[in-house]
Amino acid sequence: MIRISNHIEIQAEPEVVFEFLVNPEKLPEWMSTLEEMIYEGEPQVGASSEQTFSQNGKTIKVTQTITAFNPPEIFAVSLSGKDFDGNASFNLSPIPSGTLLKAEEILKPKSFFFKAFSGMVEKVTKIRQQKDLESLKNAIENPS
Repeated sequence: MIRISNHIEIQAEPEVVFEFLVNPEKLPEWMSTLEEMIYEGEPQVGASSEQTFSQNGKTIKVTQTITAFNPPEIFAVSLSGKDFDGNASFNLSPIPSGTLLKAEEILKPKSFFFKAFSGMVEKVTKIRQQKDLESLKNAIENPS
């Protein structure tokens, strides 16, 4: 099992940050590897989406199902892909300067590749998650 967590402070109210986490139109502004996302219905517990990511020349397709949706505090999903299953969560807390955002991913390998290279996958995923959080912060604090 791979567990990755990061946090970042964003100078915006939790409601603004939450909107960037759940609005499919805003995701490409900060999710560096997202190629395509097809949502079925409105964001709510039980809603699903199909996501296509491109990372290191590899295309990864993931089904995401919302497991917790409590604006503007918690957004969590279950993940299912060819190589892994898992969970991802975002917890938002108001702080004097805006919002403290905590992100966590837990990935459970299914494929031989994912199991054999889990150390490398963990390192690459942690770096990608931190870069995405920094891009999220920039998209919110410095809109174009």
